Amino acid sequence: MMKKRILVTALAAALIVTVFAGCGGSPEPSPSASPTPTPTASASPTVSPSASPEGETGEGAAESTPAPDGTQSSATPAPEKPSSGSGSGSQGAATPRPNTPAPATPAPATPAPATPAPSISVSDLMSRMIGALPSGSHTMSAIPSDLYAGVYQIDPSAYEDVLVYGETMNVKANEIIVIKAKDSANLSEAKAALNNRLAALEQQWKNYLPDQYELVKAGTVTTKGLYATLVIAQGGQSAVAAFNSAVN
Repeated sequence: MMKKRILVTALAAALIVTVFAGCGGSPEPSPSASPTPTPTASASPTVSPSASPEGETGEGAAESTPAPDGTQSSATPAPEKPSSGSGSGSQGAATPRPNTPAPATPAPATPAPATPAPSISVSDLMSRMIGALPSGSHTMSAIPSDLYAGVYQIDPSAYEDVLVYGETMNVKANEIIVIKAKDSANLSEAKAALNNRLAALEQQWKNYLPDQYELVKAGTVTTKGLYATLVIAQGGQSAVAAFNSAVN
């Protein structure tokens, strides 16, 4: 029985081969549905340029949204992080700026106290004034204080220093007085005393010798600094100039 089945099968196969060989073609394969390739998920989500590299779950990380067919859609960028210093309601506290100290304003330089000019002694001042007069125009010398204090109404103790030069002969009116005051108020007193002395000399020489009277009328009272002087002499302007030059 088995042998008959094998024989029948072999005959059928040979018959099929003969038929195809006689037609000169090969049997066409039956159409079949081409397999639909299974879509695969992309290896990694596409991250938008604005995505932050801070981590996968942080605020700056891009989130991937799966599509309904199983593929991954392009990454949705995370919302941008608000800039520091924005108004209230923004996420994250603004980074405080460091307090930069304002540049220190240099204190104005304190001027050094003015150094008072060195004063000249009354004796040196008198020597310069006498030396400025024309040679041979006088025979003046120092008069002691006990002689002029009462007559000239000049108290030497009331001032810093006083020096009086006058003629030893009563026929000449040449006279130079130099006073150094203690302060400005004392200088005013010295100036008044010298003007009083000049007025007294005018009265004294008014009816005596006319040439000497003219010399007295040309007399001058000058002040500078804390010094005051009365000059009655021939070439008296040279003595006054020496006084102004010597006193700072």
